[in-house]
Amino acid sequence: MLKPEYNNPRKPALDTDDLDRYPVYIRLEPEGNGPAWCVERITVTVNPGSKVPHVFDNPRLVGTSGDSDRIWLWKEGGKQLFLKRYDG
Repeated sequence: MLKPEYNNPRKPALDTDDLDRYPVYIRLEPEGNGPAWCVERITVTVNPGSKVPHVFDNPRLVGTSGDSDRIWLWKEGGKQLFLKRYDG
């Protein structure tokens, strides 16, 4: 990042109380020739050491097998995979 001062999460400070107000997703920014991600499963945990960690997942990926059941992120097909809160 060339100018990190323009994307500083401490100014203003981020608050985990706001996690459900905004979409949660992972994003691929492809570089080079033919980069891609084959997504089999992704979970994101915010504050894993706290009493109530926030966990986000894409439950449609649970129990999938084979390339036809996975999600590919790449510049020709799609670069984002949205997640939702997992209370499992």
